[in-house]
Amino acid sequence: MSVGDSPPSVTTSSLESVFQARSNCENSNGVSLGTRPEQSICCSTGGQWGGHGRFGEAGRMPPMRTVLFICTGNTCRSPLAEGIARDMIGSGRVAGIESDLFVASAGVHAEDGVPTSPESIDALERRGIEFHGTSTGLTREMIEAADLVLGMTRSHVEVARGIAPDASTPIERLDPDGDIDDPFGQSQAVYDHVASRIEAVIPDRLQSLLATI
Repeated sequence: MSVGDSPPSVTTSSLESVFQARSNCENSNGVSLGTRPEQSICCSTGGQWGGHGRFGEAGRMPPMRTVLFICTGNTCRSPLAEGIARDMIGSGRVAGIESDLFVASAGVHAEDGVPTSPESIDALERRGIEFHGTSTGLTREMIEAADLVLGMTRSHVEVARGIAPDASTPIERLDPDGDIDDPFGQSQAVYDHVASRIEAVIPDRLQSLLATI
């Protein structure tokens, strides 16, 4: 099963706290390195993590856009995608994508609170990316709040569309050429290969899909 500074832990699983975090991103000069939708990050100035509020002032949703990566358990593939995307966008390696794009991840069959796999953390550390977090289950509210949802497999896409059948949010496969298989229970080399594949497809995928939103 798949599921720098670490943020405080929280129990909420909706994106209400994400909106607060996004609001804080707009108004802070700190660095945020959250890893779940309720612990997500702002890729530019990276405002201080703020997952304890509701929607922000007067319920206003901040204007920055959100990309949500999904896999099965939110411990392997989607955290890899989140960490890699955050790093690539924040360092300006995805041409034409705003640096304050908001990145998060979740799992279609995830149990809340499971730590990110050590192999995924190691694969990210090899790229100079520090990442800590726990899993969260995908909800309809998360899908509806995101601007783009990217699944690791066709099955993830289908499940997400079933969770929010009326959502206007585009839900697509991260790699249009095929599924990104689950590395769970396999060697570090397999995780590294998955990370490399994710790293290879993220720039073009974000550029092509976000251009239509």
